[in-house]
Amino acid sequence: MNRTPLPQPLTLRKHLDGCTVDELREFLRFWGPHEKTRKGRGHLVSALRRLMADENVVYGKVELLSEKVRTVLMALLRKTHYTADLAALFRGIEGLEIEHYEAEAALTALARRGFVRSSRTPDVAAFGRSIYAIPKQMAMVMRGLAGTDNRSLPQLFVHADFELTAVHARSGDTLADLPRSVNDATAALTEPVSTIVETVLHNHGGILTRREFGDLFGASPRWNTALFSSALAEAGLGTVAHLDLRNKGLGIDDDALILFSEAVERYVAELRERELEHDRVVCTHGTFQSDIRTTFEIVRDTTVKVSKEGQVYKAAVARIADQLRIHVPPLLDRRDTADAALAVLRGLRLIVVSDGVLAPTDAGVAWMEKTLVEKVEASYRVLLTDGVRTLRSKHLRRLQAIAEQSIGGAAESSTTLNGETRDDAPAEAPSAETRERTPEGTPAEIPAETPDERNGAEAGAAPHSARDWWPGMTLAWLTRNRHLLAITRDDAETVRGASLSNTPVALTELGRAIHERIVHDWFRLGLVDVALRGDEVAGVRLSRLGERILGEAAEEPASDARPLIVNPDYEVLVLPEGDVDDLLHDLDRIAVQERAGEVMHYRLDQKRIERVCVDGDVTADLLAWLNQHARSPVPQNVVYSVQSWGTGVRSATMEPGILLRASDEGVIQAAQHDDRIRPWIAAIVDETTLFLKPGADRPEVVQALRALGVYLRES
Repeated sequence: MNRTPLPQPLTLRKHLDGCTVDELREFLRFWGPHEKTRKGRGHLVSALRRLMADENVVYGKVELLSEKVRTVLMALLRKTHYTADLAALFRGIEGLEIEHYEAEAALTALARRGFVRSSRTPDVAAFGRSIYAIPKQMAMVMRGLAGTDNRSLPQLFVHADFELTAVHARSGDTLADLPRSVNDATAALTEPVSTIVETVLHNHGGILTRREFGDLFGASPRWNTALFSSALAEAGLGTVAHLDLRNKGLGIDDDALILFSEAVERYVAELRERELEHDRVVCTHGTFQSDIRTTFEIVRDTTVKVSKEGQVYKAAVARIADQLRIHVPPLLDRRDTADAALAVLRGLRLIVVSDGVLAPTDAGVAWMEKTLVEKVEASYRVLLTDGVRTLRSKHLRRLQAIAEQSIGGAAESSTTLNGETRDDAPAEAPSAETRERTPEGTPAEIPAETPDERNGAEAGAAPHSARDWWPGMTLAWLTRNRHLLAITRDDAETVRGASLSNTPVALTELGRAIHERIVHDWFRLGLVDVALRGDEVAGVRLSRLGERILGEAAEEPASDARPLIVNPDYEVLVLPEGDVDDLLHDLDRIAVQERAGEVMHYRLDQKRIERVCVDGDVTADLLAWLNQHARSPVPQNVVYSVQSWGTGVRSATMEPGILLRASDEGVIQAAQHDDRIRPWIAAIVDETTLFLKPGADRPEVVQALRALGVYLRES
């Protein structure tokens, strides 16, 4: 049986040649309303061929179509040769889910605008039904809109897995090897491609959607798929393709300029070899834990009221914030730190709500005895994983896990601080440098280093150590890219429906979200140091404390340094000798920081010493600790004062219980010898009074008293 051959693709020239002059004029009013029209069919055809093959014009006009009309156009784009009759549009997995009459009306509207050509089929068996075709040149421009690129993300984003499409083959494009220097390869590109690629690398981590391109560059330069795709393939840098990541929980369904992940990683490695330009470096050490201690003491010693919903009143938060130390504009302010400190205390139940106010718990007292690392790890889990300030999306949770591994290098543990599995390839480890400290307020601030100091240049040093700088947002972009490749292998359901990421600019949002997490939340916890150029973040690196928690230095560093100088006026100077994070954390228990800088200035505080002595410390141990870390013996007047403060402190305890008052001494004596009552006796107040433990009013105790001939009366 002879079959009617499939129709050949409709060319744009044939489409226009088959139209009347009136139809051409109607098309031009839609496609080029500002075009100067001249008389003659030739001019109309020439102008329309130019406009209807210009992808920027085509994309703009598609945006003007209603949703249903655009849906029908996309369905026709997916058909062989971009041609089908009405019935064919409803067949197959991707068939239309609208009424037939709506589809027919949409096709009529598309034909009136010149998007499709309607004609009668010559097939007698089809009874002369109308068939609809999109001109080939227009279809090639719009193919990305239909999401017809079925290559996986690794086939688009990984040079080693990249697959050239038939379009590349027809254009004669070939994929060059990955360049040895991405910076050199970018500079060698012609304009405007060179500037575009540099912008995509630096500001977008290697992926820029068409929508973002328009917002970024405006009218010039204009998006040019053929030019970009060819130039990137010839340089071995990347490609242009359609990305549909909606089934991965990301609101991306758009054409995108994609630079290979290997090119982005190589670009970052090249940047990290350069001298980092910055004005200063800020560090927080364990200062946040000091602020948590201060917040706990305020709750313990004053009244902090909460609303019926359990929220701390703004005035109370402001009062707490005024007494905290971390304040690093533009990264952190005291109000945010107060909120975070309260979140940790409440998340760990170190404080609870009782009768409309915050009250300390026994766990809060025990918390103060924990090590710095234990406190930071617990604070991390509360603030950034499962506490009051939970992650806004499952994507961000995974990004955080990858960022931990990337900045810390290979880790012994198979899980991260937020409980995620470390299953992604580690980053090149981010130079051990000596940290110094800051001028004003809390964080330590370091003057700009020399190139050798900055890069940790040592004979035989590895290219990157765990504490090398990550310039700008490079750590965030690499984290985002590794996450994208990971979710293409994972079950999409685990990350679907993330509200943070369900936008057309989700890829850029993800990078910025993990960057904010690092330079704000990680910085507050003391896990990273931040380099600033003016008010802008110039780079981040793992801090010494962060290296112990996220990196390979799991143990507290051993040091013979004695960085303390204790002066007769009770001032304690901390010199920048080695890792002093734990020393500062311990010193904070008995002294108040007065000034930060290259040398940290503290002053021994009577109230703090009295408090630690009440909580169980003895002055001999405090003085021994000071002498252990001081360069010279503690002055005698300081020794005398510390001993006086510790031994002269007055304290008391308040215990809940039940007071049992008897009519005569015999009742008390009998109760002391009764096996059922004796375990409940907390203290003997006097001959006729006992102090019983809470719960002593239970029936068996009452019955035991009755058996002794004692009647209980109402007090």
